[in-house]
Amino acid sequence: CSDVSIQECKGFIQRTLTANGKTYVENIYDDELACEIVYRKLVDGAEEDTGRVIALRTHPLQIEFHQRNMADGFRHPWDMPKSVALGSVEGFVKEAWRMDSEKPTTIGYGVTSDPVRNCSYDSIWAAVELSIK
Repeated sequence: CSDVSIQECKGFIQRTLTANGKTYVENIYDDELACEIVYRKLVDGAEEDTGRVIALRTHPLQIEFHQRNMADGFRHPWDMPKSVALGSVEGFVKEAWRMDSEKPTTIGYGVTSDPVRNCSYDSIWAAVELSIK
């Protein structure tokens, strides 16, 4: 890819890039609750009916790639080579390892404690409420 540019829009990021001599524009949506990123290509300024999805799945931890009809939610065949998807996974894992090796000194986008043991949910919540006063 070359000539990559992004523009932050309300609810999505619009990315323009050139690949194999052709310029593409796509809207990228981050659905944090579903642990999915959805890429929607634009054709003549309108989003296509399908979205390319990268999803994070747990138990076991996996990265899933699929194409979805956005109107009905059903999956559609995707002709992306498997090697491209697995290469992306390698890149994601490499970056995650790099990020894990750098211990943050600030909360940033959020921090999660280690599992809390030996006390109840109610007791923890009461302690958090007391900190307000």
